[in-house]
Amino acid sequence: MPPVGFICPIERKEVPWDHFETCDVRKGRPAYPAPLARAEAEKIKNDVRHSSLALTTTRTMGCTRDVYISAMYDYYLNVNKIATRSRGTLLHEAYAKYTDPKYWFTEDDERMKLTVAGTIGGYKMSGLVDALRRDFKEMVDYKFPMDFAVRWRAKFGAGDMGSCQLNINRILLGQQAWAQEAGYDPDGCALTLWNNACGKAEGPVAFPVEHMTEEDILETKCAGNTFTIEQVIQVHEWMEVEHAKDPENPEHQERVASSLPLAGQTMFNATKCSMYCDVERICSRLVRKNGEPTAITWEDEDGGDE
Repeated sequence: MPPVGFICPIERKEVPWDHFETCDVRKGRPAYPAPLARAEAEKIKNDVRHSSLALTTTRTMGCTRDVYISAMYDYYLNVNKIATRSRGTLLHEAYAKYTDPKYWFTEDDERMKLTVAGTIGGYKMSGLVDALRRDFKEMVDYKFPMDFAVRWRAKFGAGDMGSCQLNINRILLGQQAWAQEAGYDPDGCALTLWNNACGKAEGPVAFPVEHMTEEDILETKCAGNTFTIEQVIQVHEWMEVEHAKDPENPEHQERVASSLPLAGQTMFNATKCSMYCDVERICSRLVRKNGEPTAITWEDEDGGDE
């Protein structure tokens, strides 16, 4: 289930999507900028790729427990936690609008072509490319103020989320029939991560991203994650199998959610849960009720895959 509304930062109560259009709790003024709230709401309503449990590029790098709770539980978004993300949404739209389609494929104009699906190391997944030069010489990703993909890049180096995401999409694009027919060469496509989160008078900075092999990608632990990308994928596959055993039963959903590891606890210097997780309140409630998972349930006792 997608989010169903916001949490008002002043009244601390759950409110509908359009609450900040009429809210007047701050001496007759709204508690949050209505355009930012609307941008986030529209993004969520239009995001069909993340409304199911399907494995996407970004989901290979994070917390599967977050993914499952987000899909199975009703929840409300804390607008203060999503403020930078909402600004990023608006800036992404501006970049898509002003990217010249004569030279670039963009997710705005060519979303079907840039929605890529295939396998990495034999694991099925899908991704979405931000922008691709029409001569296939460069693929780019745009990051904005406080985006976690660039904020910790110096700490995590080539294993940061932006680098892994670009490399997964680079490889998946090479598996698309239209790209193959057009002469796309994954080995000849440069990768650029644009950091727009610069301070003072500094302008946007381009981070060249080195190519990674599929093995390199699967062995990477993104942003301080306890698990490698391959282990995250294995957890995700276990989750899908377990969920399918009794998908409509709330008690079964709670058992699955409570069995998934708390991967977010170690990510981004142990700040992912408090700063970025939209379902942290539900997750914490499940931990208080059922405790933390104690076994690696997607592996057998000898440490091999089931």
